[in-house]
Amino acid sequence: MNTNRWLLASIVAAVFLFLYGWVVYGVLLLSYVTRIAPQGSMLPAGSESIGLIAVGCLIQGTVLARIFVMGRKGPGAMEGVRFGLYIGALIFGIYVLMAGITPYTLRAASTFAIIDTVMYVGAGALIAVLYKE
Repeated sequence: MNTNRWLLASIVAAVFLFLYGWVVYGVLLLSYVTRIAPQGSMLPAGSESIGLIAVGCLIQGTVLARIFVMGRKGPGAMEGVRFGLYIGALIFGIYVLMAGITPYTLRAASTFAIIDTVMYVGAGALIAVLYKE
């Protein structure tokens, strides 16, 4: 494993996850997400912890890059897209499970799963482009 490339891919993926989440959940779809999310499942606007969000994105970016490096089958961005779709399928299953055990509706769970799948496809494509051996 090329550690320098892995670290770069991890950081770029983390930044992408952070910015994507902010733009999609916090700007473009904020009113829609607020409307479909179960009451009490989101913090009031302005009380979010940007530090914890950044750390969470860094952890995700690091783990995604590591899993990608371990399981990739070929070069190029399409390998990253394939990887992102697999991660998205995993996330979809988690959201469906949440709809079964929390106040999340299947509509909300499916919406968040689709939004997150697009996010992980983008992160996977970036990781694939940056991690070339």
